Amino acid sequence: MTLLTTVFAAVIVTVLWYKGKTDLKLGVLCWLYWGASLMWLVDAITEYVELGAEFFTPAFEDLVNDF
Repeated sequence: MTLLTTVFAAVIVTVLWYKGKTDLKLGVLCWLYWGASLMWLVDAITEYVELGAEFFTPAFEDLVNDF
């Protein structure tokens, strides 16, 4: 869930950054979100390697806690 959230935020900030219609400096925020997305992706891959098929059937409490 955290991977999905950070990728979604990274895409939104990147689009806003490229359009450049805001007065905000979004370049650094864009790189931070993409870095966090990469970190969560590596975390998901290593967890999948450790757990195998159990990775795709998390408990509901784990999903809420991750978000």
